[in-house]
Amino acid sequence: MTKAFSNFQSYYPLIYHTLNKLQLPLQEDYVQEAYFVYVKCVSRYRSGMCKFSTYFTHHLLYYYKSLKRRAVPPSPFCFLSLSVYNTLDDHLFWHDIFSNFGLTCVEKKILTLSLQKYTVNEISCLTGISTSTVKRKRKSIRSKLSVFNASV
Repeated sequence: MTKAFSNFQSYYPLIYHTLNKLQLPLQEDYVQEAYFVYVKCVSRYRSGMCKFSTYFTHHLLYYYKSLKRRAVPPSPFCFLSLSVYNTLDDHLFWHDIFSNFGLTCVEKKILTLSLQKYTVNEISCLTGISTSTVKRKRKSIRSKLSVFNASV
């Protein structure tokens, strides 16, 4: 290792600046992830390319953006509401459908709200999804569940 990038702690300001730029919280997990990016950059860096800090910042920014893009925020509607079901058998039946039919989180939201007798417009308002998307997702749910109906 050359002297130019031998001290990871000296890059903390760059890490914090990058996190702030992407509006990510200053958490220790992100700093630890930055260390792995740092190690990768140290092994791949060639001195004629650019300054190491520029190289590292570019790769760190790309890594954090990809983390942010892949992150799925927790959704308040991705759960089963027991108030919809009358008996334990109903609950187990719907739990099986939610678990085993490959429904996406959005489809689970829409199915849960549909079971609670919300209209397409109300579901659209509650989830922030357009009415045409709600209709398309309901159609997708029906097609996924039609496999279940055909096998019964």
